[in-house]
Amino acid sequence: MTRPTPATSPRRAPSTTGLWVVAIAVLLLGLVLLLLALGRQPAPRPTAEVLPAPTVALPTVPAGFGAPPPYQVPPQGNLPSLPPAGGAASLPAALPGGMPGTLSPGAPAAMAVGPPPTPRPTPTPPVAATIQCREGVAFEVEPEEAVVTINGEVIGRARLFGEDDAFEFPGPGRYYLRISSPGYEDYWLRVDVHPEAEKKTRTIKVKLSKRKD
Repeated sequence: MTRPTPATSPRRAPSTTGLWVVAIAVLLLGLVLLLLALGRQPAPRPTAEVLPAPTVALPTVPAGFGAPPPYQVPPQGNLPSLPPAGGAASLPAALPGGMPGTLSPGAPAAMAVGPPPTPRPTPTPPVAATIQCREGVAFEVEPEEAVVTINGEVIGRARLFGEDDAFEFPGPGRYYLRISSPGYEDYWLRVDVHPEAEKKTRTIKVKLSKRKD
């Protein structure tokens, strides 16, 4: 005997209206979230544009205007000597206006400049004799180890310049010779060299005197 199968009830299809409601709710929620996100962002600040500072145009001086003149060399090659530190220009003790060290209103400033100091002349060596020649000199000196100096330059020992090996001057002019040796007095001699001298070479015969202690 077979049992009758129970009859199944039919399923209901989902409602289309409900789906649309859910879709619209999701869309509205997304719009709300988007608006909230945009509202939290800070508003852009305007940036100030920095312009470069203008370049100041300086006035130009024409070439050669206001420049000090070139130094002129005195004739014959004589250059002026600089005054020593002690010869600087001195300030006046009393300035115009009646009070020392002060200036009255409207009074021009005056500075008294003293004359430059006189340069000391070069002392002339104690010349014992003066001779003339056209070219050179020879030496016969005692002691033989004496040294000869011409115009401040040592040329060597006197015995090196005998009559066969006379010392020749570089040209015409005036020369000061010093013959010196330890323990003896210096001997000074002036030699004038010029082409009209009587002798070509002169021999200097000197015996140095011992120095007195």
